[in-house]
Amino acid sequence: MTTRNSCLWIAAAAAFAFSACLAGAPIDDRIAAEPGTLTVIGFSGNPGTTYSAYAFWANVDLLSPDAVTEAILGGRHVASGSIEGWGNAFDMTGAGDRMWAESGAFRVVLLDPAGSPTMFRLGSVGFTYGGAMVGIGAFPTALEPPPSEPATFTVNGFTGRGGLEVLMFPGDVDLSTPGAVALAIYSAVYVASGSIAPAEGSRAVFELIDLRPQPGYPEYPEYPEYLEQGTPDLRWKSSGTYQVIMRDPAGDTKHDDPANPIYRRATATFALGGSTVWIGAFAPVLAPPLEPEPDDPGTLIIDGFAGSFGDTVFVFPENANLSTLEAIADAIASEMIATGIDPLGGNVFDMLAQGNLIQWTESGTFQVVLMVIQTQEFHWATVTFTSGGATANFADFVRVQ
Repeated sequence: MTTRNSCLWIAAAAAFAFSACLAGAPIDDRIAAEPGTLTVIGFSGNPGTTYSAYAFWANVDLLSPDAVTEAILGGRHVASGSIEGWGNAFDMTGAGDRMWAESGAFRVVLLDPAGSPTMFRLGSVGFTYGGAMVGIGAFPTALEPPPSEPATFTVNGFTGRGGLEVLMFPGDVDLSTPGAVALAIYSAVYVASGSIAPAEGSRAVFELIDLRPQPGYPEYPEYPEYLEQGTPDLRWKSSGTYQVIMRDPAGDTKHDDPANPIYRRATATFALGGSTVWIGAFAPVLAPPLEPEPDDPGTLIIDGFAGSFGDTVFVFPENANLSTLEAIADAIASEMIATGIDPLGGNVFDMLAQGNLIQWTESGTFQVVLMVIQTQEFHWATVTFTSGGATANFADFVRVQ
């Protein structure tokens, strides 16, 4: 056989193997399967999402999404692996987080945490020393969770405590840091919310309430005028993709514990206000790892001020009238340039531009009003900023009566 013919034969064999893999057939393990690695040709994910694979013995009940959920949470899998975003090679680990090296036929579940349109894919895979290479066609069974009821947000795989709240935000709202989330909540830009009592089993169900004003009704549903007009249907029934914040009031107030955060964020697709996701779709919203330095862009530090959660600063032009509480209220409504809060309840305020909730980076001399939540007081000072950053002294602030 000539060299040219040998190359053509090798190329043809490789093409056959690749097409067979896409169809679900395993490639020769002696060539393709790396021990302890499950490679799924044709699988691709989205950046920022963690996908998982779980291997089970054949006698484990995997006939429904609920059965799969219980099997995963109950630790009945013999091996598991995960990938972040792009990629198709799952490093499989077994007991003690050691590389899995079993051989034989196992049932494998691929988990898409977003759950849209399919949360689980099930197939049978032959492993050699914990390694296998198959195509996405090896997982023909799609185990879709039952459709969510309208105005209902379901989180499968949930093992947390009750008393949690979910808030739905449009996709363009900045929710990247605890400070941004707190400001978005304070600014009431969320469109729906829901809460739960203690969860049952491995599922948490939030009934969603539409927080947008209802035509012909007062803005806030607790007003007694509702009883006079008849209670409107306040269930949230919007469709589309929204950001979801899960808020745990008992979470870590320092925002640096990924296992116990106050805020978790996910993206979910809703149909008439109904959606189902896996708990893994949520990622903790954590504080930056380092404390900001003085005059860090977009950061106002007020030395000598012992703050608490909810204290807020407002930035106005140098010529704004802030002489009275009434004047401050008018200026907030018409002249405010930026605002800031400290997500840790201290004296370091993350500054965000008014209107678009992005980091404020202007330079110059501005007037600043500090609102102290605990005492219901307003204090005023003139501060010079560089790229939205400044250090001020609380002693320079004057209380506005």
